[in-house]
Amino acid sequence: MRRFVLWCAAILCVSSTASAAVRNSFMLNEANAVTGSKFLESNKFDTALGRLQGNGQNWLEFITVQGDELGGGKFKNTLDLRGWKFEWAYDKQDPADPNQYGSGTITFTNDPLWAAVPVGTMLTINEWKQAWYQPGSDLNGGLDRMGGIAGLGQQRGEDYNPAVHTLKDFSTNVGWNPLANGGGAAGDWNINIWAGEQNPDNSFKYFNFTGSVVNGDPNNPLPIGSGEAGLYAVNNDSWQWTIKDAAGNIVQGPLGETGTGVTAVSPITGQPVAANWSVNSQEIVRLEGFAVGSSATQQKYLDTWLNNYQDGSSSSFGEPNIWSSGSGVQDLSPLRSWLKTGDADLDGVVDGSDFLAWQRGFGKAQPSLTDGDLNGDGVVDGADLAVWRGAFGAAGTVAVAAVPECSTACLAAMAAVGFIRRRRRQ
Repeated sequence: MRRFVLWCAAILCVSSTASAAVRNSFMLNEANAVTGSKFLESNKFDTALGRLQGNGQNWLEFITVQGDELGGGKFKNTLDLRGWKFEWAYDKQDPADPNQYGSGTITFTNDPLWAAVPVGTMLTINEWKQAWYQPGSDLNGGLDRMGGIAGLGQQRGEDYNPAVHTLKDFSTNVGWNPLANGGGAAGDWNINIWAGEQNPDNSFKYFNFTGSVVNGDPNNPLPIGSGEAGLYAVNNDSWQWTIKDAAGNIVQGPLGETGTGVTAVSPITGQPVAANWSVNSQEIVRLEGFAVGSSATQQKYLDTWLNNYQDGSSSSFGEPNIWSSGSGVQDLSPLRSWLKTGDADLDGVVDGSDFLAWQRGFGKAQPSLTDGDLNGDGVVDGADLAVWRGAFGAAGTVAVAAVPECSTACLAAMAAVGFIRRRRRQ
């Protein structure tokens, strides 16, 4: 059992250059520290996964809090995460078995997905692509893990048998669309990434991984990216993390476990904050605060400090955090209230560029909001154009000449909502 301390000195040394990202603009929201052979304590179930051995394996959950700086105290509604780093480290600190430690870095690649991640997005990363389970050792309705597809694509355990196994699929899903399912609290603000996703040339698509772990023999560390070491580690062995922007400026952390009980001074209030909680091998680490009904604000998220993180057994993969057996529920609305109906390019203004996004996405398979699916029904068509027109105003008419590549079906959709006033001259 070890305590969590967010070190003041690390926060205060953040670079003051203009390119530095805002503190806590991207932050850890929840991390699964449940050991692979165990279940959540107190007979708890994860709100999304149920009660699983290992609680869904190695996963991390982040939240985007603030966008890129525009100058003059203004910020974009999106954050460029290309080149950002999530650094992790652990040390079991067991005198009887001292050589159990490791460290590494998860680096966001230059994939276009990371160029403009919307504020309010919840990003989940799972080392495993799939895992399958069946009833077994747990007396409280839990399922034992029987096999799965791990980070490097290799199968572990038994072959999957749909007749007896329950499959949990953690495959990549980037279909972010807050207007899906009627929008509001039911909207899809999530991006889920299988960490091992690769490009055709076998390079990692979304992240690069470096580091090593020592498992008993310090003379033979296991490199991250190998079958034995995996892609990264999440555990309760004095586990720590730091988030840095592409320029190397610290955005969050170092935050992590320590057995020293050090009292740190909050850079927010200037007051000492003692580490007064710990995490075990049947718990998760979560941001615990800003509950529904507590007048949560974006600034309060940006001011997050040690006392806003806690351990617990109430787990909620890919969903707002919960605590106190569900009596506390995280309020993410302050991070999502900026979104406007009809704003496909997420710049905060409904204008002709949003129409162009609709036109380019017309008929696209599995479209997102940024492709022009403005009503969240999974299709870009005339109904979305009507949404844009309603938000833009009846006077907002864009000539077809501005979009000469528009297809016949696209033109028909425009005509159906009375959008076209004049045809492009040949």
